[in-house]
Amino acid sequence: DDKIYNRVANLLFLIEEYKEAEKYYNEALRLNPDKIDYKINLGRTLLRLNKDNEASKLLEAGIENGVRDIELFIDYSALWMKVRKYDEALKYLKMAQEIDSNNFSVLYKTGKCLIEMGHIDAGKKNLLSAAKIISKEDAVKATIILKYSLEKKTDLESLKLLIKILEDNAEYREVYELIKKCQWEIIPDNEILDALINSEINLGLYEKAFEEFEKYNEESITPKIRYMRAKVYCFTANFEEALEEANILLDRS
Repeated sequence: DDKIYNRVANLLFLIEEYKEAEKYYNEALRLNPDKIDYKINLGRTLLRLNKDNEASKLLEAGIENGVRDIELFIDYSALWMKVRKYDEALKYLKMAQEIDSNNFSVLYKTGKCLIEMGHIDAGKKNLLSAAKIISKEDAVKATIILKYSLEKKTDLESLKLLIKILEDNAEYREVYELIKKCQWEIIPDNEILDALINSEINLGLYEKAFEEFEKYNEESITPKIRYMRAKVYCFTANFEEALEEANILLDRS
C-alpha cells in the first residue's frame, strides 16, 4: 500500500533515518508514480543525503504543480543557497514567509542570504528573530546563530540575548570574553556592565570587578551594582566596606 509506505517513510524522516526513508518513499512512488506529495517527500530526503541533482528535480516538480508548502519552499531555497545563488533562494523564502512569517527556518535562512548578499543589518534582524524563537528550545543553536551575527557586526540587542543565554547556562568565562571582545566596538550600557561584573565575580576576578566599579560615580550606581560591590567586598574580606554598602541598600529599601 503506497500510503503505508509513505507513512513509514515520514516517521523515518522525522527520526533522521534518511537512507531508510528514501527506500520507503521509493516504494510508495513505485506503486503510485504520479503522486506529487511522494515526489516532494523523496526530494526533501535526498537533499539531506546530499543527492542535490535528484532532489532538485523532485522539488521542482512540486513547485511546478503549484504546491504551496512551507517546507518545500524552505528546502528548495537550501539548494540555491548551496550554490550561492542567494537571490534565487530569497525568492522561495519569501513564498515561505507568506505562509508563516515567524517560522524559525525561514527567518534563519533569510538572514543568512541577506548577510551573504551584503545586506548586513537586514540579515542580522532576521537572525535575531530566529534566535529568539529557538533560544528556549535549543540554546546551543541560538548561541551559534548569535555568534555568527556578532562576527558580521556587533549590535547591543544580539549581544544582550547571547549574554542572557550564556548566563542561564552558567557560561561565565564566555560571557567575560565576549563582552571584553565587543566593548571596543560598542558603548556598553549598565545591563552589559552588570553582566561583565557578574561574570568576574563568578570567575573570582575580584580585582577586575573593582576596576569596573570605578567606572561608576555615586549617582549612577544602581542597587544591583551596589549589591554586587558588597559581595566582592565580602569575598575579599573587606567586611566594613561590605557592611557600609549593605546598610545603604537597607536604608533605601
